[in-house]
Amino acid sequence: MSTMLTGESREALERQLRFYFSDANLRRDKFMRAQLGAEGREWMEVAVFVRFNRVAALTTDATQISLALAGIAEVELDESRARVRRACAVAAVTDASSSAQARRTVYVENLLMGTEQAELESLLRESVGPLSYVALPRFDWPASRPSKGYAFVEFDDERDAIRATTARVLMRRKAPAAAAAAAGAGATLPSIAAAAVAAAAADAGAGAGAPAADDGVLLPPSPRLLRIMLKEDWLALRDKHSQQLSAQLEWVRTQHKLAAAAALLCSEQPLAKGEATGGARGGGSAQA
Repeated sequence: MSTMLTGESREALERQLRFYFSDANLRRDKFMRAQLGAEGREWMEVAVFVRFNRVAALTTDATQISLALAGIAEVELDESRARVRRACAVAAVTDASSSAQARRTVYVENLLMGTEQAELESLLRESVGPLSYVALPRFDWPASRPSKGYAFVEFDDERDAIRATTARVLMRRKAPAAAAAAAGAGATLPSIAAAAVAAAAADAGAGAGAPAADDGVLLPPSPRLLRIMLKEDWLALRDKHSQQLSAQLEWVRTQHKLAAAAALLCSEQPLAKGEATGGARGGGSAQA
């Protein structure tokens, strides 16, 4: 017997499923393109979404997933409601669409350590406006694959992307899940504090640079003001710095070549006339 999703859970499921079928995601998601075809019009099994982590966190019931898909105008279900596809073909990528996408995309840095994609999505959606896509680069090591501290975010509307660059967006670390769970289970205050301290230490990089109270207990990190700029501006700045670095490296290489040439020239020059005469006189005095 399936359990009906209501309220925020139902909205979160619909929002996540709508994202999977969006143009922004299908331009990048190889798995979904393999399921739906290049144009997004081939049928895929609804049950496949049960294996998606973000969907499974909300429900593992294929019936509930079908009900959520039925509320999304961009997709259509077959008669059995067991298969789904896009209601229209994926928009073709053109120079104009690529340019428009670039203008809707911003570069975001100064993220808290351990920031997750869903956390950043929620923060920017509430602070600025609807998003199309969030790319959060990660390190390959360690196994937890932490984020690199920056992200690229595509908004639905170019105006929101521009507004984001001047918005004051603060990222705060919420109460650790372990601490909240412990509190809900009726755990003692020391155990709840221990869970909070462990989360603060992890967020601060094993305690490095973590603020501490007078009693030495680690505190959660201070809120971070996100630095946001248009991706086009970031690319221009990156290229400028790259050119400056190349020019500096070229100057260093030139100085090394000049120094090497000067050293070689000095080693090949004969002794000065005065030095040779002085040496001969010195030898004559010794014989006398």
